[in-house]
Amino acid sequence: MRIKDLRIGTKLVTAFLIVAVLVAVAGVVGILMIGTIATEMDIILDDKVPFKDISMEAIIAVISTRDASAEYMLNTSGLEEIGAEIDETLMDFDMWISMVLLGTESSEFKNSSAGEMYRQDGLDIVAPKGTPEMIALANRADEYHETFTSSAGALKEARNGEL
Repeated sequence: MRIKDLRIGTKLVTAFLIVAVLVAVAGVVGILMIGTIATEMDIILDDKVPFKDISMEAIIAVISTRDASAEYMLNTSGLEEIGAEIDETLMDFDMWISMVLLGTESSEFKNSSAGEMYRQDGLDIVAPKGTPEMIALANRADEYHETFTSSAGALKEARNGEL
């Protein structure tokens, strides 16, 4: 039996069935690929987004410390509260850096002062220990943090000496 010998109705039904099978195959492949994409998206959300949040919050802590330090220099009253704000934002920065260095689920983080602050603040960010590159950057930031902390302490002492 050759294609020429088939009736037009049979040819149309066969062509329709071929198209329907191709659409079904494309649909199944699409559904499978959506599952793969969803899995990859979960990996990105679980592994990458927490570190972006942590980085952003660490930057905010530094900016808040800078702003509070400027406020400390400009005011003559309320210095105790402003000084406490400086200390708080410095500890916040330390907490964010510790999250990268240790990971939020490690016992070392949970038993540290940063872990205590994490619990007190009611945070729910779950982050694994950072990659070697992230840890190197966090260690550099931590060095600057130590300098910043000692400078903030010196600033408070100098300002208190003026008053």
